[in-house]
Amino acid sequence: MTSELRSLFSPIQVGRLTLKNRIYSSAHAEAMAESGRPGERLRRYHEAKARGGCALTIFGGSSSVHPSSPAAAWKQIANHDDSIIPAYRAIADAVHDHECLVFTQITHLGRRAQADGEETDVLLAPFRNLLPTIGNEHSQLEMSVVVAILVYALIAWVLARLMAIIFFRDVTVARRGFL
Repeated sequence: MTSELRSLFSPIQVGRLTLKNRIYSSAHAEAMAESGRPGERLRRYHEAKARGGCALTIFGGSSSVHPSSPAAAWKQIANHDDSIIPAYRAIADAVHDHECLVFTQITHLGRRAQADGEETDVLLAPFRNLLPTIGNEHSQLEMSVVVAILVYALIAWVLARLMAIIFFRDVTVARRGFL
């Protein structure tokens, strides 16, 4: 192996985790969720990366934490209840079988959200949508400070649920919000 590639294929310590090499797939909007749920296609997609030698795969580019941030319009995961747990476990098990770590990314889309019929009442953003999102024809309601705190509490709740129930050994969730 050439010296230029030696580092690429050597293990690396990241915090308390050790990756088997330096090859990873960053979070991106895979657009493979089925009605807001991770499905077989998404599982196979991440398993193929792991089987190909990836040390870390990150899924859920815009996985929603609340119906006021709809996921289905983006074909992303809706982390609104525990019905997603079996599918998350299937992804984690498939990836772990190839000694690959798996992370996920969760979010509240805030001003970037668009209505898709999934939302219960309204879309919420920290301020009126000053920069309209393409395809977003619905007005958003401005969040109060209390509601913004609630959204961050929901993000923490989903984070704790993902870490404690689903992935057990190696998940780190990057919290990202467009608030």
